[in-house]
Amino acid sequence: MRERHQARPLLLVALGDELDLALPAAPGAAAPPDVEPGYHEARADRERAAAAMAQLQLGERLGQLVLADAVTRAATKASRSTRDALTSIPDRISALLAAETDPARVHAILSNELRQALNGLADRLPADAA
Repeated sequence: MRERHQARPLLLVALGDELDLALPAAPGAAAPPDVEPGYHEARADRERAAAAMAQLQLGERLGQLVLADAVTRAATKASRSTRDALTSIPDRISALLAAETDPARVHAILSNELRQALNGLADRLPADAA
């Protein structure tokens, strides 16, 4: 007996302009007398679904859509990098700040370290993400 594998749903995230996935309503054409009315409705539903899928595939190929999993992975990586860059600041400057008595100098040291950490993160971003 063959196992049935369920396809994982394809989640896409729109980039830039949103794609218009609204499809026109099915025309209200009457069914021929020898054909069951539900057939035309089902066929119209299938055609609308195929058109929506084609539009999603086109959006992905044009770079207007990306997989949601890829966005989640990139966001997680960026969040971890940000956390690591910022939480490492105290290790680098704590001794320097402990010896400093001038509040303006403490402020300047902290500001400089934060700016360097954030600029380092920005330099690692892809060119099209900035």
